[in-house]
Amino acid sequence: MNTLAEVFTDAEDNLDADLFEIFQADLAAVGDEFFGELVGAPGLVRAWKKLKDSPLRTNTYWLGRVNRWEEANLGLSYVYDLAYNTVLVNKGTQLVAELYDNLFIHKYDGFGLDVRCPLDRTTTIIGLLGIDDPSGLTGTRYFFDIGIYKGNLPPNNNPGGINILNIETGWTLTVNMQWLQNAMDRADIIRIISDPDHPRTIWENGIPPGQPGHNGLKTVTGKEIDYLINGGYSYDPSIPGYRN
Repeated sequence: MNTLAEVFTDAEDNLDADLFEIFQADLAAVGDEFFGELVGAPGLVRAWKKLKDSPLRTNTYWLGRVNRWEEANLGLSYVYDLAYNTVLVNKGTQLVAELYDNLFIHKYDGFGLDVRCPLDRTTTIIGLLGIDDPSGLTGTRYFFDIGIYKGNLPPNNNPGGINILNIETGWTLTVNMQWLQNAMDRADIIRIISDPDHPRTIWENGIPPGQPGHNGLKTVTGKEIDYLINGGYSYDPSIPGYRN
């Protein structure tokens, strides 16, 4: 735990004189909660600097989130858009997210378009990996590549963010379904990023029942959908995803 003096030393080391003055004013205006966050994790001074042009610079949720992204070295940059009162998050030249006071939007060009995440709930994503898309901009692989998600095993709650299962070794269908059950138990938003009406989303060879060549084998996404439906969930196109 750092003292007040150490917090100010961290700020002085990372901020020029003008920014340090604004930082001090923020401390005075926001009060104990903001200071408490800074004392607990002095890296938040760095996050404050990233958000310095935005009102979100005193939002302790976003300070913590940006600090974790910076610690992960994801190569993100942040630009405040005054017209829409949002922070635009870029990875290189690509816009990957928008940050609002009470909402996180992960940009996505695939099925359902952008993923909208309220800050009080975890948004769990299911869908195809997307390895057949040469652009790399659709499927769960896209979210893996951007990196602003949580993908480890339980408890894996991530309010205001995205939860995707990404296990390099040790994956089994049982592990997969336990991950999904945990999301159901938390009442996560279940967002699908592949069209559930497309045969390729459900069937391994993309051929639906009754058609020549149908082999009856479901994709993992198809099995996840079955699990959700058996658990009392139904498809809601307004998400698009599944709710009970």
